[in-house]
Amino acid sequence: MDTGKQEISGKRLSIAEAFAEIPEPRVAGRSKHSLMEMLVLAACAMVCGVDDFVGIEAWGNERIDWLRRFLKLENGIPSHDTLGRLFGLLD
Repeated sequence: MDTGKQEISGKRLSIAEAFAEIPEPRVAGRSKHSLMEMLVLAACAMVCGVDDFVGIEAWGNERIDWLRRFLKLENGIPSHDTLGRLFGLLD
């Protein structure tokens, strides 16, 4: 299946690299949470079987110390409403 993305032969991408091409859909300067951090949070939670925004928020709050080993999370875990709004804006 051709996704239209450039092929990177033999290189494993980090999660951040894999999400780097996703454009920021929010107004600049009005967001408390990083797009990349929200995407990483959601991806990690979904790998663990979480399937809704309430669950992603709860999963993140339960594992915030572990997540902070990889992410800044300066404003904590985004709320399920914030996650829902972001994912509603993504194409």
